[in-house]
Amino acid sequence: MVSPPPFQPVTVEHAVREYLRDIERAVTGGSLSPRTAATYHRDLAEFTVLAGGSTVLNSLTPQDLDDIVLAYSAQPDKRFTKRPKPPPHPGESPIGRGPSTTARFRQSISRLFSASLRLGYLEANPFPDTRVRPRSTGLTSSARKAPTLETAEALLDITVGTRPNREDRSMLPQRDTAILRLLLEVGLRVGELCALDRTDLRIRDHVPWVLVRHGKGGKERDVPLSQGTYEVIGEWLELPRPTPPASTSEWDVKDAQRALFVSYRGRRLRPRNVQDMIARYARQLPPELRRHITPHSLRHAAATILLSSGAADARLVQTLLGHANLATTGVYLDVTDTAVADAVARHPLARGNKPHQRHQPPH
Repeated sequence: MVSPPPFQPVTVEHAVREYLRDIERAVTGGSLSPRTAATYHRDLAEFTVLAGGSTVLNSLTPQDLDDIVLAYSAQPDKRFTKRPKPPPHPGESPIGRGPSTTARFRQSISRLFSASLRLGYLEANPFPDTRVRPRSTGLTSSARKAPTLETAEALLDITVGTRPNREDRSMLPQRDTAILRLLLEVGLRVGELCALDRTDLRIRDHVPWVLVRHGKGGKERDVPLSQGTYEVIGEWLELPRPTPPASTSEWDVKDAQRALFVSYRGRRLRPRNVQDMIARYARQLPPELRRHITPHSLRHAAATILLSSGAADARLVQTLLGHANLATTGVYLDVTDTAVADAVARHPLARGNKPHQRHQPPH
């Protein structure tokens, strides 16, 4: 048995730097996706700021770590630097990071400390003694994370009825309708959607499919499309495409020619473009349907609508979303109090008379 390395006090900055080197090795070896590595980089950069880069890692107590997690959760979401994150529901006050984001940040730090203990940077790991452990709301929360079917339908109606006031953007409603249908019908990740090429569309056994080549962890999967969505995409591809600016590099021009979706400037669509587009349409929803909608919440909606409508079971939703295990899929399936009550009401034993009455012998 290999003995542990001798204790070596190091600063937070040093420990983070060494741990991120291991992360990059994992990416190079194919055991970790670049996107997950980017999340570690972002979380640990914030941890370094909150803890102090020159602080000795071994000096941090469980209480210090709790304070750092609380400070992180109270800060505004860095994705909304130009304008504050809107409240989760109309009439409510804006909030900081949500419990899921905070829990992910806490997990990133926990893994840093576990690795540091193995390297001899800690005398003992303080993380098991921390008290602040944010959790997402339970499955029976009455406030849904995903837009409802009614909200999704209203969102699509807005895109179809939009008439841009600029000639160079006249094709955008057709593009936006195709994008929203892809997000709502098959739950693509926004990065997967932006990476799609024209050649990823194909017909197999009279069914339209799209090849998702850049799934999480570098995995590929084929996703079937409805005939209506396939036709909307086809109509978008038949429209004249915007020409990239003269200053655009040759590589970007060729990339835009391959891309399934491009911006009004003629370049391949980026996740931020999709986020802004969805936010713009969401602001036009009726007040009773208006809520903070993101590409990821539409992925939630796709899963929940498929399951609640009976169109697919959890296993099929798992395959569609590209999850490695069913437990991950469960996070995307919103279950409300009403849905649970309806399920009990439909239980075979809940129908008709009481059991002892059904088995009474005839007179």
